[in-house]
Amino acid sequence: MPDIVLDTHVFMLLLDDLFINGVLRNKQHLFVANCSLRKEFKSHYSQYVNALYQNLRRLKGLFHSKNGQEGGLPDDIRIHLSDVHASDCDIQIAAIAFDRLRCGQDVMLVSNDPHFSSLQTCFERHGIRIMNLKSFRATFNIAS
Repeated sequence: MPDIVLDTHVFMLLLDDLFINGVLRNKQHLFVANCSLRKEFKSHYSQYVNALYQNLRRLKGLFHSKNGQEGGLPDDIRIHLSDVHASDCDIQIAAIAFDRLRCGQDVMLVSNDPHFSSLQTCFERHGIRIMNLKSFRATFNIAS
């Protein structure tokens, strides 16, 4: 099973019991950027903070919050993200995905962000699969 890197735009998956149970059953590792949890999650999903932390306790050992380094990105990805003025957090999310790939893991980046969907073929050429939330739910049989 691939490691899953979550973009801030799909954090509602962390509130979904079917998703959490599937991660626990398959022992999949989830990765998010630290900046996503600190800034973006709290501003977009502040009413769900308690539910999020309850689910994160269930995922102990399978949930990882990391800092990504822009220097670890391939040039074509880094240049495109800079050209479209992607946020620092988006750049960190992409860097985390490439870091997991360098560790020899299969990687899936789940995002509804247009910065990532516009780079889908480029990410896939490097070996990272990108899925939007709707196709991810359909593929993994998670009710919407």
